[in-house]
Amino acid sequence: MNTPACFAALLVTAVLFAQSAHANSHTLRVTLTVEDPTEGEVGCALYANEEGFPSDGERAAARQWQPAAREVVCEFSGLSDGLYAVAASHDRNGNRVVDTNFVGMPKEAWGVTRNARPTLRAPRFNEAAVAVEGPGITNLVIEVRR
Repeated sequence: MNTPACFAALLVTAVLFAQSAHANSHTLRVTLTVEDPTEGEVGCALYANEEGFPSDGERAAARQWQPAAREVVCEFSGLSDGLYAVAASHDRNGNRVVDTNFVGMPKEAWGVTRNARPTLRAPRFNEAAVAVEGPGITNLVIEVRR
């Protein structure tokens, strides 16, 4: 095969591969409504399983931090089909941790997907998880409040 034909075949293969990879990816767009955005940052953590959910950001698949505002949008792109949950918090003091009192109750505003808010414990992954399937965008809203 001559060089121009080889290059053309390689280019077509690369384009087809890129299209097929993109066709299977999904974006999760989460709009956070923040109760009192007067200071600090708002963070989102994406979890692909129950490990670390909802408070161990180090185990999250992805994290984002943005200046506090009444509405904050976090986007997680390139997701494969599966279950995902997002935990969000309003960090007022800059330590990027949901501060808790002596019994473990949050002192800062927080929220998770499906707005799951059990009374005396943290939400579980299966209570907050949403299914992501096929290409496209899933839009969700999380209330970040105390």
